[in-house]
Amino acid sequence: MSKNSKKTAEHFINRELSWLEFNDRVLRQGLSTDLPLLERLKFLAIVGSNLDEAYMIRVAGLMQRREADIRRRDPSGMTPAEQLTAFAKRARRMVDEQTAGIREVLAALREHGLSVVDRGEWTTSQKRALETHFLKEIAPVLTPLAMDSLDPKPLLPGLQLQVAALLGNGKKEKEPDRIVVVPVPGSFARFIPVDSDSGVALARVEEVIAAYLGLLFPGWRVRATAVFRVTRDADVAITDDDVDDLLDSVAEAILDRRRRAAVRLEISAAPDPRLRKWLVEWLELAADEVYEIDGMLDASSLWRIADWPGFDNLKTPDWPPQPPQGMIDQDDLFQLIREEDRLLVHPYESFEPVMRLLDKAADDPHVLSIKQTLYRTSGDSPIIRALERAAGNGKEVTALVELKARFDEARNVNWAKRLEDAGCHVIYGIAGFKTHAKALLIVRREPHGIRRYVHLSTGNYNDRTARLYSDIGLLTADRD
Repeated sequence: MSKNSKKTAEHFINRELSWLEFNDRVLRQGLSTDLPLLERLKFLAIVGSNLDEAYMIRVAGLMQRREADIRRRDPSGMTPAEQLTAFAKRARRMVDEQTAGIREVLAALREHGLSVVDRGEWTTSQKRALETHFLKEIAPVLTPLAMDSLDPKPLLPGLQLQVAALLGNGKKEKEPDRIVVVPVPGSFARFIPVDSDSGVALARVEEVIAAYLGLLFPGWRVRATAVFRVTRDADVAITDDDVDDLLDSVAEAILDRRRRAAVRLEISAAPDPRLRKWLVEWLELAADEVYEIDGMLDASSLWRIADWPGFDNLKTPDWPPQPPQGMIDQDDLFQLIREEDRLLVHPYESFEPVMRLLDKAADDPHVLSIKQTLYRTSGDSPIIRALERAAGNGKEVTALVELKARFDEARNVNWAKRLEDAGCHVIYGIAGFKTHAKALLIVRREPHGIRRYVHLSTGNYNDRTARLYSDIGLLTADRD
């Protein structure tokens, strides 16, 4: 690197390290004693899900460049290998703080009658109840995998909790120990209520599986167990310039993510060295890509505790969105928008007028066509239902569905197919670009001619996130 380049690099902060400092601001909220306990837990959960995505995309991209022996320095003067080293060092400190923060909040919640009970704390009656629950509700669903007997080895999905066990033959001591992995089904509740004299007590499902794993292997002795979680490379490039069928290309990319290389291993603290060694070698990871967690893996599941009923006193009171001024109890939204532009500020003002406008347009006999961009929307989307109904009512409906919306690709593929089946014209984005715009156009025949009604927004057409995220939206019929 030239002297001028080095001097220039001093003026830049590495992009990935800068992102970590953003996530640190979220962490500070989770560590702040000024916030109610369950609000702190939400922030600590967000830190975890943010890190998951960072490893799947940011770290994975750097690892791809390192493996390709790309040594070109970024504007801050760092090579991909140097960025990975710096990222791991900073992220490890962040994870340690997050884990300590979770431990602190969970300890404080006990004083309020909400406890996550560790395996070593289970009472005799709780052990009996959990064993019964394991045999009746958990064991029939489990699929233990004898990893050293299967060839090729099965693929373990990313971000799924797994329980690894080292089994020894109780009758044949000279027989080699075997390694078994039990995936924790995603359909299971992460926290299992158990009887307690002091409020709500919850056991973690992965600890229940680890505790009673031996019941699945009669004649074998469980020498050691460890809970782990693999993060896989999800940085799959979708090049649409020369792809004839983008829909198939995106669907293939979604499946490809499941088979990508591991970029991170999280494992419960102080695991048996043989289990740790086997996992690291099997996943082909370096030492700085392994995180031993002295606490709960997958912090994003803390949302389930934060939303546990009966503890509203430990949360910030809800601030429900308010009806926009001048739009309360107004049935004719088209007239309101003709009279003047309407600026909506979410989440403080309700997103309901936008959904109601589209809903009315779907049934209004004077509406000729509806055109809309869709980037991300909710699971059971009223937006999609309205567009389907509009097409069924004979209106010209066109939807631009951005299939490359990261981590929403599968959902958007399904929406696109549903809209096509309903008779809508579906455009799968624009080749070479990602359409991030949020726009709705309603064309309506009125006594004085054709009039266009437009909604432009910074936020997605998602009725759920509109209650959380700060965005603005403009409703207008002004041709200028």
